[in-house]
Amino acid sequence: MFSQGLRAIGGNACRMTCVALRSAPELQTTANRLGGMLSHGSASALSIIQLRYFNSVKYSSKMEYYSASDHIKLPRKLQELEHALEGHDRPLTLLLTWLMAKDRHIRKYVKFYNDLGIDVLNIKFSPLDIMSPGVHGQRVVEQFLHFVHHYPETCPLLIHGFSVGGYLCATAMHEVEKDFEKHGHLLDRFVGQIWDSVVDVAGTPIGVARSVTDSKPLQDVIQKSIEWYLRYRYDSVTVFYERASVQFHKNYMGTPGLFFASEADPISPPSMVFKAHDIWKSLGFPVYKKCWDDTKHVTHRMKHPEEYEKLVLTFLKSLGLSLRPSVLPVKKIQERKIQAERKPQAHPAPILTLSR
Repeated sequence: MFSQGLRAIGGNACRMTCVALRSAPELQTTANRLGGMLSHGSASALSIIQLRYFNSVKYSSKMEYYSASDHIKLPRKLQELEHALEGHDRPLTLLLTWLMAKDRHIRKYVKFYNDLGIDVLNIKFSPLDIMSPGVHGQRVVEQFLHFVHHYPETCPLLIHGFSVGGYLCATAMHEVEKDFEKHGHLLDRFVGQIWDSVVDVAGTPIGVARSVTDSKPLQDVIQKSIEWYLRYRYDSVTVFYERASVQFHKNYMGTPGLFFASEADPISPPSMVFKAHDIWKSLGFPVYKKCWDDTKHVTHRMKHPEEYEKLVLTFLKSLGLSLRPSVLPVKKIQERKIQAERKPQAHPAPILTLSR
């Protein structure tokens, strides 16, 4: 199934000192504790003080796995991964990125999670996958489930999705529901979901148009073409989006959620994003949200990095995840500390809490 084979990717990444977080309801206490430790003796609340390299393997053009450990030899075949990670219990974040996401942007999120001792599986979705959900999109969903089946059962699973990632996750949950005997046990492993600028079916035309070009006239042409396409191909295309929308809004996964949106995002406005938040809340699930006034589609972390990361850390704390950074060679740590000490010290950002 995974014809692309292995492609190990090297590059600089960063680690930061953190602590094991335990389950507790006091989110404000968690944020205060984290803020104090992260800001102590650092250039910022999320100062980099260690250095590492990515340890990753690409199992297909759509799927790349990043280990938080520098000491594990990742196998070429996905079927061998569970054996290679025997005894492994680190959490895994399923990073469902936006259309045409660039590697340099993806790796910032990978570093954030790897810094906390959390492995990452990055799954990409292309415009072709969106426009042909019954064929190309379904293949990505199959790879999603195939990987989870081969990942150690002892590892908690977290979803961090962007934009069209909501469709990918919801469609995967539809497959779980359709064949519960085969996939049902996977539900017990998911612990939480983070949704950044998630797009519902209504935002698909403008979302695809803006992902493939920066030209406003060309965007208008593409958007109108897709709107026509969705009407014309309702039975073979649009029905997949509508089914995924229903699946997403009922939270079939059944876990807590954190939603990010912005008033300045025309692709996934707060009214679209927080509709799911409100439905989940009415169903009794713990859900939280944050809305900015000035950020464009999937750029919230880029413009408000410290605030964004603190909110994510607080949410991870509420899930009871244990964050355990890997130990690095002493020489590398010392080198990074020297670099940090040369930078001017700044006051830490104010501590934030999640709003429900």
